[in-house]
Amino acid sequence: MSKARVGYALGYGAFTNVAEMANIMRQAEERGFEMAFFSETIELMRDSVTSLAGISLATRKMVLGTTQIVRLRGPVVMAQSLATLDELSGGRITAAPGACTKSHARVHALPQDVGATPSEVLREYIESMRLLLSGDKVSYHGKFQCCSLRRVWQPPPSAGALMAAGGLPQRLLVQTSMHGPAQQVGRPAPAGNAA
Repeated sequence: MSKARVGYALGYGAFTNVAEMANIMRQAEERGFEMAFFSETIELMRDSVTSLAGISLATRKMVLGTTQIVRLRGPVVMAQSLATLDELSGGRITAAPGACTKSHARVHALPQDVGATPSEVLREYIESMRLLLSGDKVSYHGKFQCCSLRRVWQPPPSAGALMAAGGLPQRLLVQTSMHGPAQQVGRPAPAGNAA
């Protein structure tokens, strides 16, 4: 029988601070947990970048994942943050950009109508971030954003870093390597879960 693989998710409550979370993740890693995942939520808890920086310094081998809501940061800043976290953690970062729904936009005082659906915006963020993290100078022209972009990282972050996203057309879960083609790995969510 194969060994069970297990991870630990954080960011869903205000019951611990970042220093306590880093200590908990260090202890979890010592007990065999393989992943620490920190999610930004609509509840305005802590940001994922700063929290994962603290956790990365307290752990050595655990994969570090983050859910980041797009539009809270631009794609350039998100790509820079992922590249820096990947460097700080020794190549252990996984990211899951999440769609900015109308509820997210209201809570974060962002415009609700941006001329593109949350799914379209999410797709454009992932596409432009992948280009930025390729190490090449690039331009991106989409429905939501059109701009000339320069590379944000040389050399690119570790080839093992992944981006996974929810909220794409028909609520498919898509996993995509930062440096390779997208793959569909999920199935549509029930209709009641629509944003």
